[in-house]
Amino acid sequence: MKTIRERAKRGIVKSVRRVVGAGGRVCGAVLRRSGSGSRARRVAVYSAGAILAFAGTEARAAATPTVTIDSHTPNPSTVGQAYTVTVSVSGTSGTPTGTVTVDDGDGNNASITLSESRPAVIPGGTSVATGSASLTSTSAGSKTLTASYGGDGTYDPDSSSITQTVNKATPTVTITSDNPDASTAGQSYDVVVTVAGAGDTPTGSVTVSDGEGNSDVITLSGGTGTATITTSTTGSKTLTASYAGDSNYNSASDTEGHTVNKATPTVTITSDSADPEQVGVAYTVAVTVSGPAVTPTGTVTVNDGDGNSGTITLSGGSGSTTITSTSAGSKTLTASYAGDSNYNTGSDTEGHTVSKGTPTVTITSDASDPSTYAEAYTVAVSVTGPGVTPTGTVSLDDGDGNVSTITLSGGTGSTS
Repeated sequence: MKTIRERAKRGIVKSVRRVVGAGGRVCGAVLRRSGSGSRARRVAVYSAGAILAFAGTEARAAATPTVTIDSHTPNPSTVGQAYTVTVSVSGTSGTPTGTVTVDDGDGNNASITLSESRPAVIPGGTSVATGSASLTSTSAGSKTLTASYGGDGTYDPDSSSITQTVNKATPTVTITSDNPDASTAGQSYDVVVTVAGAGDTPTGSVTVSDGEGNSDVITLSGGTGTATITTSTTGSKTLTASYAGDSNYNSASDTEGHTVNKATPTVTITSDSADPEQVGVAYTVAVTVSGPAVTPTGTVTVNDGDGNSGTITLSGGSGSTTITSTSAGSKTLTASYAGDSNYNTGSDTEGHTVSKGTPTVTITSDASDPSTYAEAYTVAVSVTGPGVTPTGTVSLDDGDGNVSTITLSGGTGSTS
């Protein structure tokens, strides 16, 4: 015992106690090591787990169990997928009791309460306790599963490790809204997308396209985000949200229908030259048609409100035509766009002044010529102009006070 006491003095052991056998005979000592979680170890000759008389009570030397991860299925698993871990704890000093904590090294853990599965069949034989827990890893990669047994009154704590492979999972991509729907050609609309998974929140980007080359990219925040799309042509579109994936999730996508209706264009009469212009003289009217999407195509008809018109075939959204107004006065020019596959009809108006024209008056005949005194003779007259046929009267005199009046018919007439 002297040597044992010397060890105690040197701090090798925390305390020294005698162990007595039958009849009070000292047969050894129990030393308790310094430090947390230590157990008494034997000094005298006795078997591990043997029951000895100690201070009037029974003392049992601590036993070391064997912790085994028997299975972990499925392996591999995917992010967010639960897998079952079965653990056994065995020993030769009775059936182990208590709990085992299983963790994957990423902060995901589960607790197992052991239950006896196989008692020892002979004294000193091996007893086994088992249990299972469901564990879910929230990130991809190679995980080290550790089963940590907390020990009990008979057995020390112990642990065991094994590798679990966690593959990327396939997330759920959802176009939750596209607003407004329907939109019009050239009008922007917002597309909201969410990406969800069973593990950590998905990160990365989502590209939203309308199938016609118009797209926008979302950088996810909290698994969601909004893209702004402007579709330039009309019709039923298929929106596609394509998630690129990240370290935990594979790529994935979702589709949603979207309707784009015709837009209303802006029609503008940019010039009418010359203004004013005389009756019957052509003037040029220039028109542009613009819209929020693609360049408008098709035709524009320009009329002066009196039945005189010209047609423009648009080129690059503009064009010109000539109009000849056949009556004088203030005219309202109207440019009427017929629309196309992307644009509704539209129009614009502009004032235009038409002044009176200068006619041409011609004495076409005077028969007979010469005539005799007091003999009647017939004078024919025509009146022409660049616009409509002149109407009204023509007064004819011979310079000597002899006057006659012609009422025009078809721009002509005669008198005697």
